[in-house]
Amino acid sequence: MKKKKLKAAEFRTMQAQINPPHFLYNTLDTIIWLAEAKEHQSVIELTKALSQYSRISLNKGKDWITIADEIAHIDSYLYIQKTRYEDVLDVSVQVDSNIFNYHILKLLLQPIVENAIYHGIKNKRGKGFLRINGTIEGQDRIRFEVVDNGIGMDEIRLEKLRSHLINGEVIPETKNGFGLINVQQRIQLYYGKEYGLKINSWKGSGTRVTITIPKLGGETEKMKKIFLVDDEAVIRRGISQKIEWEKEGFIYCGDASDGEMALPLIEKHQPDIVITDIKMPFMDGLTLSKNIKEKMPATKIIILSGHDEFEYAQQAIRLQVEEYCLKPVSSEDLLMILRKVKIEMDSKPVFFTPPLETKEDFYELLCKGSLSTEEILYQVKSLQVDLMASYYVVFVIENNNKTMELLHLFEQYQPLYFIKNTKWVIILKHDAEHMLIEQITKIREQLSPILFGIGSIETRTEHITLSYENAIEAYSYSRAIQAYTSSVFLQKNDVIHQDLMKAADRRKLIQFLKFGHREQISRFIPQYAEVILNKKKLSNIFIYYFLLDFTITIRHHMEETEQYNVDIVQTVHHAETDIHQVKTKDQMIDYMNKMLQPLFLDKDTSKYGKVIHQVKQVISESYQDSSLSLQQIASEVNISAAYLSSIFSKEMKQTITEFFNKKKNCKGEGIVRSDK
Repeated sequence: MKKKKLKAAEFRTMQAQINPPHFLYNTLDTIIWLAEAKEHQSVIELTKALSQYSRISLNKGKDWITIADEIAHIDSYLYIQKTRYEDVLDVSVQVDSNIFNYHILKLLLQPIVENAIYHGIKNKRGKGFLRINGTIEGQDRIRFEVVDNGIGMDEIRLEKLRSHLINGEVIPETKNGFGLINVQQRIQLYYGKEYGLKINSWKGSGTRVTITIPKLGGETEKMKKIFLVDDEAVIRRGISQKIEWEKEGFIYCGDASDGEMALPLIEKHQPDIVITDIKMPFMDGLTLSKNIKEKMPATKIIILSGHDEFEYAQQAIRLQVEEYCLKPVSSEDLLMILRKVKIEMDSKPVFFTPPLETKEDFYELLCKGSLSTEEILYQVKSLQVDLMASYYVVFVIENNNKTMELLHLFEQYQPLYFIKNTKWVIILKHDAEHMLIEQITKIREQLSPILFGIGSIETRTEHITLSYENAIEAYSYSRAIQAYTSSVFLQKNDVIHQDLMKAADRRKLIQFLKFGHREQISRFIPQYAEVILNKKKLSNIFIYYFLLDFTITIRHHMEETEQYNVDIVQTVHHAETDIHQVKTKDQMIDYMNKMLQPLFLDKDTSKYGKVIHQVKQVISESYQDSSLSLQQIASEVNISAAYLSSIFSKEMKQTITEFFNKKKNCKGEGIVRSDK
């Protein structure tokens, strides 16, 4: 709950930053001058607009208003601005009346409109035009557009603004874009990461900001039924009376003082969401939650607890409880949680898969990620599967005669498994992470004679699919390494093979190749090679096989990702030739460093590496075309010609024309034309 309170506090801080006093002062100053000029009617109209603007901004301290009120707020704001800048501003507001009754976080549009006026239209010569549109998009979204014909932005500045928008950071050298970032943070805090802003801009022509939010409230949305369970009458009364349930899209269908009394009422009312205290007499909140999930798996549960203990939270996670919140909980905090749960329910309708015939079918769908949380619980109950645990991991193992001999390794851990094509897929689970890691280590060492892959450790049943995907990837890497190496020597030297399995944890290397950074290489290498570096006696053949595993993993990664240019691939392949010369630990570290450095050089020093690589490919494929132009190349990589020319020159220290002509000299013909 502390985290939720922090978010609510952050939200209120962001909300408070929207209306800076300068707008109020400037408007009052305009009113004074109109009064001095005896333009009484204008004073009256402007004062009315300011009053309407302020009333909706405050909204009795509430965060949500109807879209009709939000548009009225914008109308008031624009009336004031048109009065102040009548000679430079024309406005058009076209919003579909069908969306007026839906709810919206207040003050989402005004900061964007303000940004368009002050940073777009005011800085251009001539008449400024501002267009605001609003409409329904698809089945469950609402889209707004704020379009101006202001000065716009060049692509470098636009890219920078988009980057800061994603990261929620104000651009250091200016306050421009603060309103956009503020709105983005508030939208994603309440609605989720899939909603927010998209910006397009053209230097000298204008800017378009698109805002996407879910449909909430309104007459067409299904109201969600709420049931409350708490042994404190004051809390029940406070929650039931403090929140305007129907306005927020909920129906308060009842409450009870303990789980035993609540259960038959919950079965009767079939609520969508149950809010329950964790410590109650007769039947506590966890027992109640377990009963609800077994009988009504689609029902969402929010637990309120005065006990900040990990054991309770852990049990709640196992029961697939949606939210676990620490008391005290204000009505505003609770409402924020309810809105979040409601959005998730509306965006993920439940369609139950019929009861499956076998447990193996269930395990396969679980690994494929084909089941929702509710469907998983439904199938668990139907098939009587013991799936509940705190941690999960998936093994993918080649199915052959040796596999059958080694399956007894898993039996003591009560595995869940199925056979798919030529592979065994085995799910292990445990309530203690360190015990699961110990099991993985023991099994991994003994599986060495056969091909296998191990997935990531996950904490939720619906994330078992992530572990499965990682295991499949690891299996693929193992197959690639087996194809490159002769296993005859290792089969005859089982001790070396066992030590190698302990030393080369390929999952760590793959993870680093995907998400690591260049400055982390010096720390990663000794960590990855820890087993070898700690050995007092080390044979050259062991170093060789360790580095061979390391090298082939890198090679397979480059082939799989296809994100490295020819120069990087050649550099890495050249470094590979030194593998036979490595005899000492220091030489081993130096070799690993030479292999990794090129892979991260382009990744860390240039965010345009992919674009540059695409340009090189286009030129390589079209060097014979004498009509090839800069515009054509830019079109191929989906970037403007001017911007492409700029970043290519900056990154490559030569122009595209110079690069092409060098290519042409090697090939013997062609010249790129920059005038098209």
